[in-house]
Amino acid sequence: MNVWATNVWATNVWAMNVWATNVWAMNVWATNVWATNVWATNVWAMSNERKHENIW
Repeated sequence: MNVWATNVWATNVWAMNVWATNVWAMNVWATNVWATNVWATNVWAMSNERKHENIW
């Protein structure tokens, strides 16, 4: 393998690592958004149960 081919291969490996890291980061972000939505829904439901007589 010549130097150019090695550099192309290394760049492709780096790009795949960046892509995989971005996919992982998006999954973490999406999981955090989902967890925040679940938490907010639970807080909303609990406050509705406690204050169901109050109309906001």
